[in-house]
Parts: sequence; C-alpha cells; structure tokens
Amino acid sequence: GEPYFQGLPDTKKFFNRFLNGEPSIGRTHFTFAESMFMSTEWINWKNILIGDPLYTLSDDPSTDNSAPKLENVSTAWDGNNLIIKWDNLLSSNGSPEVSYGFVDYGTTLSYGSTQSDHSDDAYFNTEVKHYLSQHIVTIPNLNSTHKYYLKIRALDPANNQSEQTLEIN
Repeated sequence: GEPYFQGLPDTKKFFNRFLNGEPSIGRTHFTFAESMFMSTEWINWKNILIGDPLYTLSDDPSTDNSAPKLENVSTAWDGNNLIIKWDNLLSSNGSPEVSYGFVDYGTTLSYGSTQSDHSDDAYFNTEVKHYLSQHIVTIPNLNSTHKYYLKIRALDPANNQSEQTLEIN
C-alpha cells in the first residue's frame, strides 16, 4: 500500500545488471552504482546506497568452481499446471547460492521441452536471466494423469551447472 514503493530499486533488475552485465555492448558486469541506477524506476528518486559504488564482480570465473546444490526439491499439481520448487545452496558451506533455473520435461527421457524461471523483463532487447537462490517453475497445460520425466538444472553466474532428474506419475 506504500504509494512511493515504485520508486525503490527493482531487485531482479539490479541483480541481472550486476551479475550479467550486457555482453552485446561489451560489458560483462556493471558496477554496484550503475546496477542500482538502472534498476530504479524514477531517476529523480532519492535512495541511500550503502557500499562501494565502484564495486564490480570479478571477470575471473575461477573464483567459483563448484556447482550449486539442488535442495528441497518438490513438485505439486495445480489443475493442469505442474509446479516445481527447489533451493540452491553452495556445496562448500551450505549457504544460499544464486543460479538460473531450468526444467527440461517430456513424456520420454529425451524430454523435448524446457521451461525456465524467467520473466518478460528485457534490457537492450535481450532475455533477462534472473539469478535466484529459491526457484519456482510452473509448467502449464500438462495432463496430471500422464507420466512425465523432468530434469532440473541450475546454472550459476560462473557457468557451473548441476542437475537432478525426476519421474512424475
């Protein structure tokens, strides 16, 4: 109900710019300040940012060489929609890790279709990858009486990928 809530930075847009940059214009990462500025709807809005405005992530992917762990995987039917949820944790210490989530699915082990936890946001005419530590992927228009094969995949910003297969009856 806060009328000025729209003036706050959009966290999904912030993390997309901060983690992904924009390869089409030669930027692998944006700084903290640039990412925050691009995620704020109203340019004249006043925000207090705590942190180094010039901080940026390293372009060296060797700083993260372990794939995220898939934890607390669950599935549920909502009518003809299959909802898959999971958490990503760092395999080294069990703390949350951000990743981009995909679910390959089909009636055979060759799957055939993929659904990701993306949104319709777009910057510079490119698809936005939302890096999250908790994922919810909804696959619409399935028949709950059929058997489906699922492969859950999590891809972290350093391109480390983990996967888990499921069979839903």
